[in-house]
Amino acid sequence: VASVVWHVPQYVLATGALVDLGRTAGAELPPLGTSLFVLVLAVAMTSCYGRSVRLVRAYESALKYLVWAIVLSLLWVVLRTDTDWGRVLWGFVPHLPQQRHAESPVTLVVSGLGAAVGINMVFLYPYSLLARGWGRAHRNLARCDLLLGMWLPYTLATSLMVIAAANTLFASGEPVGRGATIHQVGAVLGQVLGPVLGRVVFDLGMFAMAFSTISLHMVVCGFVASAWFGCAVGSCAHRLWSLLPAPACLAPALLPLLGYQNLPPWIGVPTNVLCLGLLPLCYVGFLLLQQSRAYLGADRPRGTRLALWLTAMGLAIATIVVGFAAGLRDLLR
Repeated sequence: VASVVWHVPQYVLATGALVDLGRTAGAELPPLGTSLFVLVLAVAMTSCYGRSVRLVRAYESALKYLVWAIVLSLLWVVLRTDTDWGRVLWGFVPHLPQQRHAESPVTLVVSGLGAAVGINMVFLYPYSLLARGWGRAHRNLARCDLLLGMWLPYTLATSLMVIAAANTLFASGEPVGRGATIHQVGAVLGQVLGPVLGRVVFDLGMFAMAFSTISLHMVVCGFVASAWFGCAVGSCAHRLWSLLPAPACLAPALLPLLGYQNLPPWIGVPTNVLCLGLLPLCYVGFLLLQQSRAYLGADRPRGTRLALWLTAMGLAIATIVVGFAAGLRDLLR
């Protein structure tokens, strides 16, 4: 369900980036046709999983280089603009920012939590460990992979995006809210790379991020079907299940009918809030597994360790439920 819901803003972002890229070149691309083109690419790429390892690696490498290109560009913006590092450090202390324009800080914070920890990624990461054949002997390697391969790059990229946006978009005083376009947000690179090159690099980076997420969601749906229904990876049933989120490609054509113009990136904010509400289901599952003798055997936590697990997971669930309720309340106002 989370992968299906989250698919909507990814198509909006990917299509918006390509449409803006076309406008940079002097061409007006139709949003629906562009979105269908993204769908065809995503289906072709997803079908390679389990078939062509070489093609999948080439695809993932290309996306990785595109994403790192925009990360390095953001770093260049941060270094070339006036950065208040004291305020940056203060930003790592959890607190609600001041309200600016019509956007609720509660909604933005809750949306950020939903984007940072997705229930589909919580499923895919351990699934990938099993697919690699990692077990008890690889526990330290898995922790290192989680730290250096996921947490550190995410923290670095997100921090640079926030700092660069603060130094450019926020400092300019231009309102960038739910009606902002890809072109407006792309101005974050314009001051350093120039209005044209900055726009092109930003569009390519946003497309890479959105497209990689689209294919990831399709892969997740296929893997869930394999685990849930016993479909063999690569089978016809597995590939059909991977198409479950595909109708989201119609979102760029439907949004204008709902009053949203210019394919706004804002659509990801309410989507993140909605999907955050699914995460406690996953955490409740963890709680049950931690107390299952049939699943963990001698590794089942007891005594103080069990109390710490229950307390930590209980606090996490309570925090997410309260945050989700607050974010949903603000969205419905």
